Amino acid sequence: MASQIKQQKIAAALAKAQINKLTKRLDSEPEAADRIQQEIAATRQKQQDAEALLAKLTHSQESL
Repeated sequence: MASQIKQQKIAAALAKAQINKLTKRLDSEPEAADRIQQEIAATRQKQQDAEALLAKLTHSQESL
């Protein structure tokens, strides 16, 4: 279970970093704004999914 928690922490952090990178690209590539916004939305969903699973795993571990 500890390895799954670690993996989800990493997944959430990577998604957050990707969102930051895409936000910077949005500033530098306004002509691609629609595509970048879609990527940001998809990545935010991945981040939320990773964080939700992390919370579930953490709660499960605390219950043991």
